[in-house]
Amino acid sequence: MLEFFRGWRRKAGCVTLVMACAVAGMWMRSFTIFEGFWALGPRGNHGIFSVDGTLRWWTIDFTYRMKPRWYSTRIAGSREILDPWSDGQMEWQRRYAGFVIGSGYTEALGEPVAKRLWIIPYWPLVLSLTLLSAYLLLWQPRKRTEPKHA
Repeated sequence: MLEFFRGWRRKAGCVTLVMACAVAGMWMRSFTIFEGFWALGPRGNHGIFSVDGTLRWWTIDFTYRMKPRWYSTRIAGSREILDPWSDGQMEWQRRYAGFVIGSGYTEALGEPVAKRLWIIPYWPLVLSLTLLSAYLLLWQPRKRTEPKHA
């Protein structure tokens, strides 16, 4: 059994498989729980949220510096949490296969501020980690053949 874990590929394969399982768990949790974190960035406030099967990264150009905060609340049928533009106006947005990139404005303390949004679904993260772990775990090294000398 221990010979299975010899070499870095098998160990890395196990680590990526555990990571894939953790991300899949976060994916399932995001359908019932809204979680996120706001932090202060060099040019505004940044937020990373897990909701509705996606990871969302917000950037808000806001002069007021928010304290870093952690959010965690149950989604109780409220679609407002799930709508990324419920609190402002969208200028443009591009969508493809669950990925969304957009920009718009929202109001904060009575003034309009620019807001940018990136939405990344969980499925490509889980799929790529799973495929990488399968490759690392199942890859068989080729047997070296000695060249025949005349």
